[in-house]
Amino acid sequence: MAIRLRFLSLQWRVKDQKYPWDKYPGFPLAWQDESWGLFEEQLAAIKALVEGVGGKVQVLMVPFGPQFGKKLLDQERAYVLKPQTKMAEICQEHGVPLIDVFPVMEKNNGESLFYDLVHMTSQGHRIVADTLKEYLTENELVPAG
Repeated sequence: MAIRLRFLSLQWRVKDQKYPWDKYPGFPLAWQDESWGLFEEQLAAIKALVEGVGGKVQVLMVPFGPQFGKKLLDQERAYVLKPQTKMAEICQEHGVPLIDVFPVMEKNNGESLFYDLVHMTSQGHRIVADTLKEYLTENELVPAG
C-alpha cells in the first residue's frame, strides 16, 4: 500500500497534458524522473527475492500504444522512448536482462498492434511471445524447440 501512495503522490504532480500518456492515471510516471527511483527500489527488491530462492530475473518491457505515434516519434523520439531508456539503465546497473519489444513492434507497424492504448491485437501478442521465446531459447533458459 505504501508504494501505491508514493506513486500516487508523483501522479498528482502532472499538470500539463501535452502527451497522450499524461491523460491516463499511472502512465505519466514512466516519464517523470522522480518515479524511477521507486521503480529501481522495486526491481532491486524483486531481484533479491527471486535470487534468494535460486531464480533469475528477466524484465520484459512492452510499450504503451501511443509511443508508436509517428508524429511524436519523428519530433521527440528520445522523450517518447524515455521509459525504455531509463529501464535499460536500471536493468544494466542491477545486472538484470531487459527484453524490450519496442524495436520489433516498431518494425511491424506498432500502432496497428493495439486495439486501444494498452490492449494488443493477436498479432501484437504473437510478436511479444515470439520475441520472448527467442530470448529465452537463445539464453538457454528454456529447451529449444
